[in-house]
Amino acid sequence: MKSKMQKTVIVQLRVAAPFSQPSVSCEHSSGHKPGEAKEFTLSCSSEGGYPKGQLLWILENQTPIDSSFSVHSSADAAGLFALHSQLSISRALSRNLSCVLLNPSLQQNLSTPAVCVPPTTGTCGLC
Repeated sequence: MKSKMQKTVIVQLRVAAPFSQPSVSCEHSSGHKPGEAKEFTLSCSSEGGYPKGQLLWILENQTPIDSSFSVHSSADAAGLFALHSQLSISRALSRNLSCVLLNPSLQQNLSTPAVCVPPTTGTCGLC
């Protein structure tokens, strides 16, 4: 009598897509004349990644900012994520600040510096 051997094969498929380099913009708080802004609102965006990643704000010395900042995510029709974060921060802390995107599935760690400079025309620029 012949016996049939059955083998079980487990296949694990992991799907991941890289995010774009974070882009950062800056606006000075309203109610102040250009050059006198005491607070800035920073925005950071990255898109096209999977699975959902993280956006963090980090100071020059690698200290994460734990203050309240918002992160919103959305998925497109293909299931790829877009991330957006906003942070209000004092002028003194706005120097040497970076937005960092983390996508652990791909060991992706992208950083974009965001240094706000008081404008002379009413909008912030990045240095």
